[in-house]
Amino acid sequence: KDGAKVVIGDLLDKEGNEAVKTLGADKAFYVRCDVTKKAEVDALFDAAIKKFGHVDCCIANAGIVNDGNFLDLKEADFDRVLAVNVKGVFLTGQAAARAMIAGKRKGVIINIASTNAVVVQHGQVTYPVSKGAVNLLTKVMAISLADNGIRVVAIGPGPTRTEMLDNVMKNH
Repeated sequence: KDGAKVVIGDLLDKEGNEAVKTLGADKAFYVRCDVTKKAEVDALFDAAIKKFGHVDCCIANAGIVNDGNFLDLKEADFDRVLAVNVKGVFLTGQAAARAMIAGKRKGVIINIASTNAVVVQHGQVTYPVSKGAVNLLTKVMAISLADNGIRVVAIGPGPTRTEMLDNVMKNH
C-alpha cells in the first residue's frame, strides 16, 4: 500500500506463492530459502537486489518450536531449533547488512524474538533459549551496524495464533 516491494523467503512454497498472489506479482516475489544455509540466504538477497535494486528493510521471522522436557530433549532437536531460530537470524542479518552497505543504503533489520525470551513455560526448552539468544544477537548487531546507519531491533510478541502455536497447544 505504501509502495514497498517484498521478497518472501521460506520453505513453504505453496504459502509463499499464495502470499505473492495476495500482495501482487508486481510488488512481491517468492524465493525458496532455508535460513540455516548461508548460500541460500545469500541467494535470496541476490535475487532481491536483482529484482528491486536494493534492500532497505529485512524481517527475520523464521522460527520453529520443539516440545519436550529438559531431560528428554534430543540433541538433534536442540540443534535444529537453534539452527533455524538463531543461526537463521544471524545469516539473514549478515546478508541484509551486507546488501545495505554495498548499496550505500541506511536501513532496518527487524528480528522476531518472543516474550518467551524472558518468560518460560513448562515443556519448552529450545524455543525460549533460542529467543533469548535472538535478543542478545539483536543487541550485538545493533552496536556493530550503527556506524553504517543500519538500525537493528527485535520485536517480542506474545502468543500469536499461528499453525505453530496450534501444534504447541495440542501437545499440552
